[in-house]
Amino acid sequence: MAAELTDNLVATLEKIKNKRYELTKKMEEDQELLAGVTAKIEMRSDRLSKVIDRKNKRMAAKKEYEKTIMETEAAYKKILESSALLLKSLQDQAGEEAVAGVDLVNEAAAAATGKEIEKPAEDGTPPAEEE
Repeated sequence: MAAELTDNLVATLEKIKNKRYELTKKMEEDQELLAGVTAKIEMRSDRLSKVIDRKNKRMAAKKEYEKTIMETEAAYKKILESSALLLKSLQDQAGEEAVAGVDLVNEAAAAATGKEIEKPAEDGTPPAEEE
């Protein structure tokens, strides 16, 4: 009976050792899986960080473009308003002083070209052309 008990004890001990071995093997497999998943998570986290940074940079650039567009449109609107005001003023002056309007146009042309435009003679004859 003691031999039978010893054999039973040894067999039970072997079963427990086998279960421990199998559990250790599964734990090593889990550790390898965990290492792989952790590496993928780190890689994805790095990629996520880069995507977020790129998105933030693009949002800042877009905001800067929008600011430039708004400023440009505002300046363009002011130019149009000034041009309309100038045109109205010139039209008012042309109605009052037709000749003075021609002089203003000639002065503007002279300023733009850098050449002075000769005025017609008092009798209305055109100025002599230079050779």
